[in-house]
Amino acid sequence: MTGHDRKTVRKHLQMEDFSSEASAPRRKSPSKLSPSKGYIDRTLETDLHEWRKQRHTATRIYAKILGTGYEGS
Repeated sequence: MTGHDRKTVRKHLQMEDFSSEASAPRRKSPSKLSPSKGYIDRTLETDLHEWRKQRHTATRIYAKILGTGYEGS
């Protein structure tokens, strides 16, 4: 009648406390890109004022940050 499995309905009928258990917050690890974000942001910001054909492509930006020691892909 409800569209739910009878075992699920029974489980919820027998529950007394419906509050969910709070899980511990996950710690975020810094990304590999973090050291290069400043350079990328500055490059894209200056490209806003450039002619469309003169802007940096993602491939060009990637090649430049590879030269600074970036190990990602």
